[in-house]
Amino acid sequence: MSLVKNSFLNTIAFVIPAIAAFPAMGIIARYLGVEQFGIFSLIFAMVGYASIFDAGLTRAVIRSIAINKLNNLKCSEIIGSSLAIIVILSIICALAMYHFAPEIISILNVSQSHYMVSVNSLRIVSFTVPIFLITQVLCGYLEGRQDFLWLTIHKSFSGVMVSLIPAFFAMYYHSLYHSFVGLIISRLLSMMIILFVVARKTPLKKIKFSNKVLKEMMMFGGWITLSNLISPVLSYCDKLLLSNLMGARLSAFYTAPADAISKISAFPSAISRALFPVISYEKSPDKIIEYKKTAFKLIFITSIFIAVPIIILSDVIIKVWLGNEFVLHSSNILRVIVIGFVFNSLSQIPYSSIQASGNSRVTALIHLSEVIPYFVLLYFLISQFGVYGAAFAWTIRMILDFFIMNYFSKSLQIV
Repeated sequence: MSLVKNSFLNTIAFVIPAIAAFPAMGIIARYLGVEQFGIFSLIFAMVGYASIFDAGLTRAVIRSIAINKLNNLKCSEIIGSSLAIIVILSIICALAMYHFAPEIISILNVSQSHYMVSVNSLRIVSFTVPIFLITQVLCGYLEGRQDFLWLTIHKSFSGVMVSLIPAFFAMYYHSLYHSFVGLIISRLLSMMIILFVVARKTPLKKIKFSNKVLKEMMMFGGWITLSNLISPVLSYCDKLLLSNLMGARLSAFYTAPADAISKISAFPSAISRALFPVISYEKSPDKIIEYKKTAFKLIFITSIFIAVPIIILSDVIIKVWLGNEFVLHSSNILRVIVIGFVFNSLSQIPYSSIQASGNSRVTALIHLSEVIPYFVLLYFLISQFGVYGAAFAWTIRMILDFFIMNYFSKSLQIV
């Protein structure tokens, strides 16, 4: 079955970078120190969340290419139209991040000794936003074509570079700023690789801009945009609020295991990402049910296989990975959020099913309804339990999100 093969390839695309990411993060943590590592984690996450400015185009590109993969002209219009608008949106995002860097760093409650280097680091990181978003759209093109072999090759090389080059710069310069210089270099190389791969499939000189195609994608992507605007708020407000209430240094005890779980989540995500273009293209209800059952089994087995050893060996993992200073707090936090990881993994099946059916509005409204309750819960638990409260709040949200997504997937009679 192509779903199993593509899931396997996607998993490889995340396993190889993860092998590089964990020692790289350990190196960065040791050479930058606790507070600068916390700042590095926060700013690094901001770049990832810059995907909110893609206007839902990455997801729309995947779905549109999957539906029209046999129509070469339509595919060239999809990639041309999406690249044109993403360049404009990403530049606006980068300029905003550069201009408001001092205000953003002030919110993070960074100590005075690290304030200016943090501002300068965020400003230099802003240049990676257009590079990152263009790369995401081009990867979406390959996903839509279900060309997971080339996508795996790209993600493997680029993922390793994004981890190791910043770590090398941190080790050599002992500097937060230079670590992000390394990130810029790695992101630029990543974009060059994906441009080369896509150009082999669709020569760039043949791509076209189409208002009609852009409108079609924006209609679907509009609700994705709302969801993308809300998802980072839900995903990032725990780190932001924790840093604001308790300081960047203490937040590092939470951000380190939280970022680890975020990276590990890529494994079950590999399965759902393989599922999305398949059920977007597939018309047979029976086959869609078969694909979903297979994906659910794969994700359940994968997430349990990952979660159980982490719960048992959390102390050892944190000690070897980040050092003794993190063990006391981070190991228990890791145990809590890995439970949420299991439910978050399983929720990706109904989430992909709802969006593949064209009902991106539903997932956006679900995320919108979660914002205020989650923020209230997060504030209360952080106030009462500190860094542990953030972990409990995140896990509770993941559990509820799974049941909500599953309910609406069934109520909409999505097979």
